[in-house]
Amino acid sequence: MPHKKYIYIQILIILFSLIVKNNYAQDADYQIEKGIANIKKGLLDEDIIPLNGDWKFYPGKLLTPKDIKAGKAKNKAKYIKVPSNWNIKEEYKKYKYATYSLDLIHNHKNKGLGIVVKDIATAYKVFVDDSLMLQSGKIATTKKDYEPNFVTQELYFTPKSDTSQIVIQVANYSYAKSGIIVAMTLGSEVRQKLKQKKLNEVRLYLMGALLIMALYNIVIWLLRKNRLSELTFGIFVMMLILRIAVVDHVSTFGIINLLPWSIRIKIEYFTMYAAGLSIFLYTYTLYINIFKKIFFKIYTLISSVFILSLFVLPMYYISATLIGFQIPSLLFIIYVGVKLFKESIKNKEVRIFITGILIFFITVINDLLHTDNIINTEYIMSYGLFVFILIQAYLISKRQIQSYEKIEQLYSEILEINQGLDNKVKERTKMLEEKNKVLEQKEEYIKSGMSYAHRIQKSVMPKVENFHDYFKNYFIINKPQNIVSGDFYHMMKIDNKMFITVADCTGHGIPGGFMSMMGISLLHEVVLKKKLSRASSILDELRERVKTSLQQTGKRYELKDGMDLAMMIFDYKTKEIQYAGANNDLLIITHDLDKDFGERSKEIIRNDEKKLVQLTANRQPIGIYIKEKPFINNKFKFSPTDKYYLLSDGYADQIGGKLHRKFMAKNLKKTIFETSKYTLEAQGKVLEKINEDWMKTATKQTDDILILGFSISDNKKEITNPKLLT
Repeated sequence: MPHKKYIYIQILIILFSLIVKNNYAQDADYQIEKGIANIKKGLLDEDIIPLNGDWKFYPGKLLTPKDIKAGKAKNKAKYIKVPSNWNIKEEYKKYKYATYSLDLIHNHKNKGLGIVVKDIATAYKVFVDDSLMLQSGKIATTKKDYEPNFVTQELYFTPKSDTSQIVIQVANYSYAKSGIIVAMTLGSEVRQKLKQKKLNEVRLYLMGALLIMALYNIVIWLLRKNRLSELTFGIFVMMLILRIAVVDHVSTFGIINLLPWSIRIKIEYFTMYAAGLSIFLYTYTLYINIFKKIFFKIYTLISSVFILSLFVLPMYYISATLIGFQIPSLLFIIYVGVKLFKESIKNKEVRIFITGILIFFITVINDLLHTDNIINTEYIMSYGLFVFILIQAYLISKRQIQSYEKIEQLYSEILEINQGLDNKVKERTKMLEEKNKVLEQKEEYIKSGMSYAHRIQKSVMPKVENFHDYFKNYFIINKPQNIVSGDFYHMMKIDNKMFITVADCTGHGIPGGFMSMMGISLLHEVVLKKKLSRASSILDELRERVKTSLQQTGKRYELKDGMDLAMMIFDYKTKEIQYAGANNDLLIITHDLDKDFGERSKEIIRNDEKKLVQLTANRQPIGIYIKEKPFINNKFKFSPTDKYYLLSDGYADQIGGKLHRKFMAKNLKKTIFETSKYTLEAQGKVLEKINEDWMKTATKQTDDILILGFSISDNKKEITNPKLLT
């Protein structure tokens, strides 16, 4: 059969559960009926037996052994099954305290005996033969005098006869279950101590192994955050470690018993809720393709509600509503089990995984049924977990081996591919070298053409050496982006007027160069041929000629090329300056703090000695525009100490600096104001240095840069014939 091994494993699971269920002496060796335990002679030397059966029960009474012997019970004793929850019986439900009594016929005179007392809800006293042997919490007939606290305890005594009487007083006001809810065990003192020692050793060993596995999985998750299966499994194992310490009362963790009873019980419930949630999420992350996500969302919501209830509800309601968590958990176990079983038919790894998880789920079901006193076994979930973890360790190792084998295979394939690629790389390198040579030749040809275009452009622009005749002091910063610039400066003198222009044409490089050549040519036509001498009129006429040259009529898909431009006209006779601008402003540094430069002037910065004034241009270009208006002419008086600045937007728009942003117009104006204390020639060098430092973090120059700063001399001789300063 194809799944023969799988069937054998299921048989082992069944045997495992049968062994667990039958781990005590056979019922034929002792009987507990009507409050009397008749134990076969010598049995306690060989076995440890659970004291399960019918005990005498005195509801609503707190009696001592002497009270019972003296007949103070008044009412006849009733009988109740131990272990059990007296709250499930309608006739006892109203009682908050009661007394249990059991007469032992043990035939063990003068030999040490031991009783292990587990969960008695929720405060109790244990008497043996008139002596108080154990006490947990504080029993009382009123809630205000009562204190809950139940822990696993051991008591040892040496009977003076072959019979003994056990009397247990119990009180409970704070838990849904009342009475002896977990089986007590009886055996010889030697056997009981040996068993408890072995149990503690096994639990400590188990906790150590689980801790290593939990930390291993959590560390893997910390190194690779995308592997949620390791995180959920690590949390699951940590919850089980904490649960073993709390539920099994491991002696090494006796400090836990120092916590208030309600805190310990809430920790126990928390580990149950969190462990259930994390193991289901672990299964989901391993086999995400076979489950519907909505079911896990629902279970996560249910678990979260129960976990939150631990912080807001009293312990009585928490314990009473436990069934509300157990039912969805059992249904979810069935759902996960069915899905995994179907997948295991075609997937060997899932078959191994489902074997481990089935063992664990059987132990979980055992603990749930044992908690509800439906079956009489032990809490064995921690052992089922250990088996499950061993299987997970095997699967993890197997996956790692498969990963290594895949890596080795991929490595071999990569080596083969690399050998083939070497030849291709050499061939393509040779091809690229040849293409690079062609590209270098073409680049050299383009650069040669651009350099020639630059020389032509430079030839029609004013020669710098001629500036000394007409400017008192000046500087020019002219940095094209691509050899040929779209920005240009121009100057000409006609009669007694000096025309000074700075323009920024659309585009850079060759396209910008063509536009600048056209702009200079049209400027000559307007000033020299039409003899216009009003700055605003020159700009109006220049706009019309640009539109005509570029055939701009305002249609949607036409070119919107043009130029931004600032023009100054200085009249040597009247000592007046005209200014008109198309998007390009005029900046003026003056020491006359009261001087007025007209309506379109705006003071930017000032101190006690000087101020920076901006004459604002019309916000429209020289070219086609949606809302064209006549350009405005500005007039103001000349001062030989004033400094004038005409500029394009390239300096302000350059990206750079530590934050890799634009220099900005506001920062440029502030820089011009602060550096105006120098001569214009020195100021130009400072501005160039600032620009170079700013561009150190930039990958490239973003625009053509042009700034013309000057002051005008007023003592030159009159020129009667038009002269172009080139």
